[in-house]
Amino acid sequence: MRAEIGRMLKQENGNVLQPISFIVPRKNQDVFQADLYPPAPDVEPSMTAEEWFKGENKAIRRRSVKPGDVVSAQPRRMTVDTACVAAVAQAHGAAADSQALQELQSEVASLKAQLTELDRLRKENEELKANGGDTAALLQENQELKANAQELETVSAQPEDKAMR
Repeated sequence: MRAEIGRMLKQENGNVLQPISFIVPRKNQDVFQADLYPPAPDVEPSMTAEEWFKGENKAIRRRSVKPGDVVSAQPRRMTVDTACVAAVAQAHGAAADSQALQELQSEVASLKAQLTELDRLRKENEELKANGGDTAALLQENQELKANAQELETVSAQPEDKAMR
């Protein structure tokens, strides 16, 4: 019996793809064969951030890819030791400059103010669109009002002309 363990495509002559099968001869195909499928990297990290900052080096955790093997049900809660991170930052010359920090904080505050203003304008624009509806109808109504205003001006100007005569 033959067990296919993988497939891929091989490109030939620039524009021809040929399928290739990887087949391993085995007598029993129903049993998981660990020699064909080596352990894969685990989803859990092998060390914490603090350990890495301290310069430790550990091997990658690996787990079996055998069907039915369960990954740990309870995920670990990750915590960071801020003192360790600050010590590493100072060691690398990234000490917190208070003036630069204040400048960045003021810039963030001004950007937040701009954002709230833009949100207000966006909401106002949406309200105008919802209430205004058709702009062509509004333009026509505006022209009619201007025409009525001109008629009223001409009517109000006519009695003055008659009184002067």
